[in-house]
Amino acid sequence: MELIEACEVCHNKVFSYQKYCRKCANPNKRYNPNHYNSYRKRSEPTKYTLELAKALYSMGIEIELEPEIWYTSCNFYTPDILVNSNFIIEVDGQVHEDLQVQKNDRIRQRALENSGYSVYRFKNQEIVHSLAYVIAKIKSIINLSKQKQMERNSRDIPRTKIIELDVPEDKRLSNVSEGFIKAYAIALNSTLTSINSWTGQYFKEFLSQYNPPPTANRCAMEKLIFVVLGLNLRSKSDRDNNYPNIDFEHYSALFNQCVQIMNYFFGKIGEIELKNAFNITATNFIKPRIAQNRLVLIKDYKGIVSHINDFNKHFFKFGISVEELEVKVECIGELEKIKRSLEEKSRFDPAIISQRQTKHFRWLNAWLEEAKAFQWLSTWLGYKNFG
Repeated sequence: MELIEACEVCHNKVFSYQKYCRKCANPNKRYNPNHYNSYRKRSEPTKYTLELAKALYSMGIEIELEPEIWYTSCNFYTPDILVNSNFIIEVDGQVHEDLQVQKNDRIRQRALENSGYSVYRFKNQEIVHSLAYVIAKIKSIINLSKQKQMERNSRDIPRTKIIELDVPEDKRLSNVSEGFIKAYAIALNSTLTSINSWTGQYFKEFLSQYNPPPTANRCAMEKLIFVVLGLNLRSKSDRDNNYPNIDFEHYSALFNQCVQIMNYFFGKIGEIELKNAFNITATNFIKPRIAQNRLVLIKDYKGIVSHINDFNKHFFKFGISVEELEVKVECIGELEKIKRSLEEKSRFDPAIISQRQTKHFRWLNAWLEEAKAFQWLSTWLGYKNFG
């Protein structure tokens, strides 16, 4: 049960599951951890975040501590501080030195910027040793933001900002189970005989036969569209290589239709959120995989670069891209998975780890040697060579 109280400091509405008031960052004396709702991702703010938030509030700056910001139709995250409902402040601790975390930070930041928010990052030590400087910097950002808004208003230029805060659970969670979404997508895909069928009107007509129809729920439609897109992923021959590449030209054409479909049902917000969701998973198309039935086999550095360039060529127009460093980070993690998988198999058959099993991935070690020159990468997760 969630109880609503008034903050004793700022009199803002505070829920019993909130440990701190989100408007002034002071402790909620009626906080009850037993009222926690698993739907709400409530991480506890660090002492550095609280110190900065309280300082900003004391100066009359409007803040919101760890709001739920929805940046796709199905996912949200809780940034440290939202200032003036306009830009985000993140206070980064040591965990943000981790490469995987840095990669996720960059991808998430791109999604937020695509949706009209700016993100500014400060380190814990800056709060400890240079709080006055940090506050002055934030005030400068606020003033600059006001100037830009005045310029936009004078020129009648609307600002795109479509991220929603604190969306009710019944409005965001999918109204259709994962199993039914997959079944609907497979049935729908069997009727998509040409790209001309990929329209909002056709999807509406076909999906209206189901109860409940997914077309009224953004999360359900986002999930369904990704299943349908996955069913239409195909390869093409690459004249510069002796093995196939993913056909990103065809895939981007279908994705463009899906963007229009989400716009048809939900307007600009559905369109942007679909792009953000796709951007988050983009590196999965390029890293080597353990799966046996792969669409394509990336087996050397040339193949990696070819896929990165081709992907960016066709998806950059949507504000979606992948960087080589992001792929390297994913590859390090994938190598660890491959190594663990083979080691597990070797428990039953010691001969399974052989030259034949490992040679396909040695080129990846050579590619990652360049990254290992950086100390912050060579120590990440105690990276070891494979094979």
